[in-house]
Amino acid sequence: MFRRRFLIIFATAFSSVVTLLLAIPCVRFLLAPLKRNNKLAEFHKVAPLTSLPIDKPTRLNVIADRQDSFTRYPKSVIGSVWLRRRIGTEGVDEIDAWQTICPHLGCGVERASEDGFTCRCHASDFDANGKCLRGPSPRDMDKLLVRLNRCR
Repeated sequence: MFRRRFLIIFATAFSSVVTLLLAIPCVRFLLAPLKRNNKLAEFHKVAPLTSLPIDKPTRLNVIADRQDSFTRYPKSVIGSVWLRRRIGTEGVDEIDAWQTICPHLGCGVERASEDGFTCRCHASDFDANGKCLRGPSPRDMDKLLVRLNRCR
């Protein structure tokens, strides 16, 4: 009787410890996104403000550190953007930024003329402000947030 009770208590305790040890990596896996920094919300330096011409969209590469699982790639091209510098109200420089990916099927948006952008894959046309003029694109070009780093 005593031996049977001891084996039941031992088996219960042993299986509880094993269950807890197996639960630790599962809980860490489920909570990992909460600890990880949101890389999509980061701002990256692209170009000095003075290097951008006024009222002429310029395509620039975004260069930053990239990490893929366990491999780290320092200072590599992670994408590109269209930037347009313009003089806003009160004579202050303002920057407009758009993705270089067409909202239709992900082709590259290229510059066609001073009047706007063109996606040559399916002939979608956008005006100089990224608004869709014609073509199969379902929406305007995707606008990006810009933060100017004004050093004095």
